[in-house]
Amino acid sequence: MNGLLLSTSQIALLLLSLAIMASSQKLRCLPRLIGCLSVVFAIYLLDGIAPALFIPLLLLSAIFYQARNKNISLTFRTLLNIIMMLVSCALIIHIVPGFNNFEILDSVTLSENSVTYSLYLNYDKLLAALYLSLLLPSIRHTIKDNPNKFYASLLMTFFTLSTVVFLLALKLSIIDFAPKIPTFWIEWILINLIITCFAEELLFRGFIQQKIKHALFQAQFQTHKFQAQSSVIAIAISSLLFGLAHIPAGAAYAILACALSLFYGYAFNKTQNILLPVLLHFTFNLLHFLFFSYPYLAH
Repeated sequence: MNGLLLSTSQIALLLLSLAIMASSQKLRCLPRLIGCLSVVFAIYLLDGIAPALFIPLLLLSAIFYQARNKNISLTFRTLLNIIMMLVSCALIIHIVPGFNNFEILDSVTLSENSVTYSLYLNYDKLLAALYLSLLLPSIRHTIKDNPNKFYASLLMTFFTLSTVVFLLALKLSIIDFAPKIPTFWIEWILINLIITCFAEELLFRGFIQQKIKHALFQAQFQTHKFQAQSSVIAIAISSLLFGLAHIPAGAAYAILACALSLFYGYAFNKTQNILLPVLLHFTFNLLHFLFFSYPYLAH
């Protein structure tokens, strides 16, 4: 924790940069690109990446930026999309060598009988979120009829679903009821909201779900009927992948994550606002963190 206190201003700078970049979708893409390049440079100055990675990471920023160009050929754009998905996944699951992620906690036990937990300021996951944010259009408000009623209904459904998921997790002995307020709760909130939830939602909803939806829609004659079907299929596939990403915690954990992901996907598809699934995802994680075994029980 002493290292964290000594680096608070540096960490705050990086988190603020990400918050501006990832949440301010009203920014045009060029300012986002400049912000992304600036963060890559800042991480380099903080010794967060090996010198050999500096230029490749800058080039990746340009690749993600170029993917928005509608004048490039379909073949080249498809190749860029494949590269972006592979790079984003590799960064998010921490398999790209050369990153020196900042350690905050190492193998601590937060709840009785839970597995040990480590917390890092993951520069690689932060960059994945930044790269993916380059692909986002401006926020569009698609709920025009009774938006207050829609959001009230959405929140009620979310808390009902969350209650069911927590009850099932308790029944399956994935977690126990274990209320707590850890001393590092501020660091956890900042990292989970601004890095973890943004990166995962940008990948699974903003990128994978959208790409599948558009590909299916284009392939099926662009009719309203097929648009609805494309959305359902895209939500299902991205949610299945989201569940598989959580399989290291166990099959039951992954299934519950998949169920929640279906709801996040629906919320994003309905509003086209990435902030909504991010906030829903974070709210569930926060409830889990404060009131239950975290991350899950050891077996």
